[in-house]
Amino acid sequence: MKQFALTICLLMVAGLAAAHGDVAEEADEHVHRVLVIGAIDQNLDSRFSELRPIADYIGGALADLGITRVEILVAEDRRRLARLMRDGRVDWVSANVANTVYLQEAAGVEILVRKWKQGAPQIRSVFFSRADSGIDSLDDLAGRLLAMYQPESTTGHFLPVAELMRHDMRTTILDTPRHKVPPGSVGLAFAGSHLNTTTWVHKRIVSAGVVSNVDWESVDTMPEAFRNDFVIFHQTDALPRALELVRPTLDEDLREGLKHALLSMDDDPAAAAALQAYQGTLRFDELETEDWDVLSKLRSTFAQLMFVQ
Repeated sequence: MKQFALTICLLMVAGLAAAHGDVAEEADEHVHRVLVIGAIDQNLDSRFSELRPIADYIGGALADLGITRVEILVAEDRRRLARLMRDGRVDWVSANVANTVYLQEAAGVEILVRKWKQGAPQIRSVFFSRADSGIDSLDDLAGRLLAMYQPESTTGHFLPVAELMRHDMRTTILDTPRHKVPPGSVGLAFAGSHLNTTTWVHKRIVSAGVVSNVDWESVDTMPEAFRNDFVIFHQTDALPRALELVRPTLDEDLREGLKHALLSMDDDPAAAAALQAYQGTLRFDELETEDWDVLSKLRSTFAQLMFVQ
């Protein structure tokens, strides 16, 4: 009987010790937390150097929430990034609108704040041609060739194609600008660089081109010798230049803490270097009503274009 009582006592002590260990482990997990910022890029080294300063800054800003470090995880494409966010392996990422829509559809991400990438809160697509081309509107593009940047670009592909679709215009992607455009369609040729886009238009390889308003103002993309021969015949509505996104299962305290830290960065002199490294970011702010409106209008079209590919 004494042996039985001793056994029960030992089991109770062991149970209490195990329970105490579980509580301690849970408390330790709550105190020591890791936040992971993700990115899409083939060049891992360049993105690590870009992200490390803001990762370190946010790690310090969220220390009171138990964040001990912010890790960086770079994915080779948006499909891989979507899987990482669905699996909870990436918590936070910066993305253009096209990738935002993809990640919303594929991983249920949520928009946290707007990013003033390279100092600009918004961006639009600009359609242009030579002044002597006879092109005055989108309707004049039927049967002609339009140069674009690259297939993954928001302002150099998805946004202008969505604008053409909104005007009931059919588009056909051509392998090279030498291929014939089908009658009644707008032929699309990817130039691979913004400078190639403007060069193709200037040399009459294509009838018109499309670049962002930021690239239109850049002398690297738009040399003065070209600009003097060009006219803008159409522009899209503006949309956010870039957005900060979080996975939907991120703890609410971390979500709100990260949002507050980002929104406060432009008031902190110690954050200047991190902002500059983070794609020349000027600040973060809340999305405006027109931003939400344009995102709502474009989401289904962008998703259609991306998931059909």
